[in-house]
Amino acid sequence: MKADLSQALRDLRKSRGISQKFIAQQAGVSPGAISHIERGESNPTVENLQRILTALGCDWLDLACALGHEGKLESTRELLEERFGVPVGDSAEAISANLRSRVKRATDNAARTIAKALHEAADSVAEGIAEDAAERQAGDGRQ
Repeated sequence: MKADLSQALRDLRKSRGISQKFIAQQAGVSPGAISHIERGESNPTVENLQRILTALGCDWLDLACALGHEGKLESTRELLEERFGVPVGDSAEAISANLRSRVKRATDNAARTIAKALHEAADSVAEGIAEDAAERQAGDGRQ
């Protein structure tokens, strides 16, 4: 049984003829992160692993098969619980729902972080414009 996540992800990617750069772009991570994961130097979060699988056109069952679990639901449950700490229910639907929920939370958190940064940038630009206008107006009044 192949139990190496890094090798399984590399094999899935190569079997589809997809570059690390493409996977990184689609998954929203750096190409270096994909390289580190495929070399076994780091482990992806559950959320990033879901994004990588989506970019590969795979699902959790495909990953379980690539890891040598033969697609058996019980083996998939064990893999998710032991390797990734994902609590799962009694059905494939419960597993899928749990993982979708984790990905949604991660996506929502990322969206909030981006929105906050954009608001801060917009406020900073607006302040700069107001300061420039005030300086021009003050300069016009001195002439």
